[in-house]
Amino acid sequence: MLCQNKMYAASGYGIGAMFQGNLLSLSEIRFRAVCNQLSAVLHFDDCSDSFDLIQFGDPGSPFQHATSALTGDLRNYACLGLGGSVYFYHKSFYDFLIDPMRSGTFCVMSLAMTNAHFKNDLGLLLKYDESCCFREPELVLAPGVPDSAASLSWPYSNELVNSMLKSLS
Repeated sequence: MLCQNKMYAASGYGIGAMFQGNLLSLSEIRFRAVCNQLSAVLHFDDCSDSFDLIQFGDPGSPFQHATSALTGDLRNYACLGLGGSVYFYHKSFYDFLIDPMRSGTFCVMSLAMTNAHFKNDLGLLLKYDESCCFREPELVLAPGVPDSAASLSWPYSNELVNSMLKSLS
């Protein structure tokens, strides 16, 4: 989460809370609790703006039928605003966390943190992989999987957005 926030901070954006929650395998409730515990160093902007998918066609369409214009807009929205955004209060906080001399055991660039991040990402990839299968020429939901939301920790109420969240993770 810290590395992603740093990347987007340079462009003036926060990262969508739902996107981060799914990357970290946190439900909405758990994500909000973590943000609350870290409120001294980060701000959770709980924007409740709804995204109007009607302008892009059928919001129930699966991901593989989306146009490139739609996927670009959804990618930006899912990454930058869905579920709210998280911002650091102080830009120097990230610099502190990546410097092992300053942050010690809290350093996010340590070998232990890198291993934990890799383990989480691999687990997420395997979880998402189990939810789909390849039927030439398309990637479809695996038998017994009702929708894309089934493998997300923090799903959205729309199949197309859930497919996008999984593809970005």
